[in-house]
Amino acid sequence: MRRLTILFIASVLLTLNCHKLYAQDKLYPNEFPLSDVTLLDGPFKHARDLNIEVLLKYDVDRLLAPFLKESGLPEKAKIYPNWVGLDGHVAGHYLSAMAINYAATGNAECKKRMDYMISELKACQDANALKYPAWGVGYIGGIPNSADLWSNIRSGNIGSIWKYWAPYYNIHKMFAGLRDAWLYTGNNDAKNMFLSYCDWAITVTSGFRMQGWKKCWATNTAA
Repeated sequence: MRRLTILFIASVLLTLNCHKLYAQDKLYPNEFPLSDVTLLDGPFKHARDLNIEVLLKYDVDRLLAPFLKESGLPEKAKIYPNWVGLDGHVAGHYLSAMAINYAATGNAECKKRMDYMISELKACQDANALKYPAWGVGYIGGIPNSADLWSNIRSGNIGSIWKYWAPYYNIHKMFAGLRDAWLYTGNNDAKNMFLSYCDWAITVTSGFRMQGWKKCWATNTAA
């Protein structure tokens, strides 16, 4: 039922009902932009700065490796060790971290990494559309064996989702990362990729009925 599909996407879209959304004060109307806050020397500033310092020690190409692999693009680095089956979800968290820390501090390296991730993920999204036209238009995911999973889901074999570890939890992290890059920093590429990804989610589940949705929700609950 298409209405049920749209309800799922609504959980990702949150309050995105205005074409001019671009910053935290638009994402959360009752709050103010992160850039309006300046931390003075003290434990909060120390914690924030330490957090950024640790984040910048990560190799972005290793975080992106699952997405390149699933889209058939050449790897640039080896994938970080990970929980088996959740490949890619950390990259979504990292994209959010880069966007939020850039919005809060203006840290140039955070923006550089965010922009680089978006360009690489865009290449993956484009490659998926070409390689998997039946189900992959708009897809950005590092879930192992994505082609098997989503081709089965698209064709109505929803029960196959139990072979994977919480795939909707996984892709939600990239939804959130792209949303944050768009709304916290105004990145237009992230906006277009996010909306295309939403279109993918609607298309790939367009044949679902209530029982199909229950199966998908159950995998996330079981995780």
